[in-house]
Amino acid sequence: MRPLTIVSPTACIGLGPTDREAFRAALKLDPDLIGADMGSTDPGPYYLGAAAPHVSRIAAKRDLEMILEASRELGVPCIVGTAGGNGARPHVEWTLRIIHEVAEEKGLRFEMDVIYADVPLHVLLHHFERGELESLDGAPPATEEAIEQSTYAVAQMGVEPLIASLDRGSEVIIAGRCCDDAIFAALPVREGYEKGLALHMGKILECAGVSASPSFGFTTMVARMEDDSFTVFPTDPRRRATVASVSAHSLYERRDPFREPGPGGVTESTDTTYEQADERTVRVKGSKWIPGPYKLKVEAARQIGYRSVALAGIRGPTTLRYLDAIVRDAEKTVGDQVRRLPRESYRIAYHVFGRDAVMKSMEPIPVPGHEVGLMIDVVADDQENAAAVTDLMLMTIFSYGSPKLKSSSGNIAPTYSPWTWNVGPAYEFSLYHLFPSPDPLEPYATETVQVG
Repeated sequence: MRPLTIVSPTACIGLGPTDREAFRAALKLDPDLIGADMGSTDPGPYYLGAAAPHVSRIAAKRDLEMILEASRELGVPCIVGTAGGNGARPHVEWTLRIIHEVAEEKGLRFEMDVIYADVPLHVLLHHFERGELESLDGAPPATEEAIEQSTYAVAQMGVEPLIASLDRGSEVIIAGRCCDDAIFAALPVREGYEKGLALHMGKILECAGVSASPSFGFTTMVARMEDDSFTVFPTDPRRRATVASVSAHSLYERRDPFREPGPGGVTESTDTTYEQADERTVRVKGSKWIPGPYKLKVEAARQIGYRSVALAGIRGPTTLRYLDAIVRDAEKTVGDQVRRLPRESYRIAYHVFGRDAVMKSMEPIPVPGHEVGLMIDVVADDQENAAAVTDLMLMTIFSYGSPKLKSSSGNIAPTYSPWTWNVGPAYEFSLYHLFPSPDPLEPYATETVQVG
């Protein structure tokens, strides 16, 4: 097998301040592939449900331009995964418009494969009726209603669709929803490298410089594959790869640090070794691929209403002491005031920043500060009702009267004017499940496009 050099310039296209100098240094190493992830479910269900990009067009164009120019100048393939943020057809098409614009402005000409990852809802209903949708990570069981109400559904592809495009000689591959590690592993697997080793390499490169020390996801990380091992290192001279920084990435987004499930099996790293090859480079070997049933993860989102929010600061010690009781009373008062709205037509949540807002009931150190921020979060069946309930909640707490409180009003300080923000449509994940796919290429549609 020929040695391979693979470059990852950023943890996510358009998300952060990409280090261009480190990327230019990597291009001097004669890379065989430039890969980059462009998406995640981390920002929540809104971006999938609304088909909205989760990064700005300006930043996305900046990074795509940098990567495409380098790919075409060196004549090496470029793979972008989960285009547009969540990888549904509208996200991919948003990305393609930017690519065509860059090509026109820079005079670039290339052949591009576009791989769509959308799964028709009737296909998912078929799997549901056969009892073949398997919940992931505590997701509730799938329902027919949830599937039918979904706006977009995408299946996270493995290496196989990407390899098919590489086999066709595609110079640029823009993929819909994609496993992050597959972006970087596709070429090594095609060249005959152990699949588990290639996917482990991809897992480390997916977040670029996150695996360096000090960590920074928007600086370039390089991997070199050779025989039964690979090495990784950053090209920013101020950072280095260490055994600790590289092996720590096994804990990232993982339930089990030694097993990484993926389409068709598991990357097993129980016997993996990490060696400090030089001051800035780590060598990894021993990762294996354990084949299993070929299943794909499907993600879908549906609209659940409209959201309004309000933010306020609280510093009064007595208000803080009785805050939970005050909020409960406020919810009851608001319910009495909006009787024309069925209680099931809206839901109220609140988050107390400075006191267990992040971990909620799982918070191991529930020590409140001397001041907190209260976020009121209301989702209702339409925007007007959401705003009305939010306003009432905020003002009920503001002017809450109780023998326990010395103040007659002003218990909280609304942070902004206007104090209620209408966020717009609210979404939830309607599917976060596995479904069987004996043919790894079956859910995906590939189009070849001549750019420029």
